[in-house]
This record gives sequence, C-alpha cells and structure tokens, in this order.
Amino acid sequence: MAGKTKGELTKERIVEKAVELAHKHGFERTTLADVAEAANVRKGNFYYYFKTKEELGRAVIESQKELIRSKIEEWKRLSDDPAQRIIGFLKYIIGDCEALAAHGCPTGGLSYEIAKLDTAMLNEVGGIFKVTLSWLEKEFKSMGRGAKAKKDALHIFTTVQGVILVGNTLQDKSVIRSQVNVLINEIKSMKPSKACS
Repeated sequence: MAGKTKGELTKERIVEKAVELAHKHGFERTTLADVAEAANVRKGNFYYYFKTKEELGRAVIESQKELIRSKIEEWKRLSDDPAQRIIGFLKYIIGDCEALAAHGCPTGGLSYEIAKLDTAMLNEVGGIFKVTLSWLEKEFKSMGRGAKAKKDALHIFTTVQGVILVGNTLQDKSVIRSQVNVLINEIKSMKPSKACS
C-alpha cells in the first residue's frame, strides 16, 4: 500500500487541528482561520481542502466516527469476555477524565453545538453516538442480556455522557472517575437476562 500524498496528510492535519480546537473552544467559536493557523496552512491553500465550515464540520464528524470505530476494535481485542470489553470502554473514559473534565466530551459538545446550527449535520453527529450504542448493545447481547441489551447500552452510554457533563461543569475529574467506576462495578455484577421481553 502506497503512502499518503502530501495533500492527504495536509487534509488530515487540518481535520486533527479542527477536532482539537472544537473540543477546547467549541465548534461554533472555532473559525476556519483558527484551524488554518493551527494546521500551519495558508488561508488560500486551506480553501482547497475545505471551502466551508460545514464541509470541515462533516470531516470532523467522520474523523470522530473513525476514532470510535478504531477504539471499538481495540476494546474487542481486549478479551473474549464482552463484560471486559465494555469495562475497557469505561476505563478509556477514566483514562481521559482530565481532558473530559477540562473540555467535556468532544462528541457530546459537538452534538450540542451543531444542534443549534445545522439540523442536517446533527443527524450525522448522531451517527457517532449510534456507532457506540450499537456496539454496546451487541456486547450486552453477548453477555446474555437478551431484550435488556438495548436498555443496558442506553443506560451506560447516557450515564457516561451525563457524568462527563457534570465533571466538565464542575471542572472535577474525580466526579468522572468515581461515577464511571460505579458503572464498572455494575457491569461486573450483571447476570444474563432470564426473560426475553
């Protein structure tokens, strides 16, 4: 497989810097000029890659989906035990709790901002959540949770999002760490579902 072209590498760097800036300052407040400067790309050249903020936003969303997909592949390799794979996801949150407390969830923050700006893009951002929720539901089904798997996935995912929001609002990583540990203990104590209703 051939290496990436200079243009492909530049485009990746632009998206990477856009993700960082949007996470730290918000997507709405991040300008194309800010991203061009951070990526060390002249403004005139920048428009070769992204003509509008919406185009850049879509690339940021796709980049976040790819990040989640690659993390899911990592978690799948952790263990043959689906509970341990879900715990791997939760430990990832704990490992990132300092940044999450400082800046919030990159995906959650992006979703909130895009909901106010562009409803068409909101559906695309929702795709990031759907990737994670779908994976969690499959893992819970593999744990024998049957019809409860979807509810379990929503519970874990929405609790994580809420905990990150509170941790960020309070600027307190210990909130994230302690409450995600509660979820880890909950996963460890889960039993297969007896009913499939």
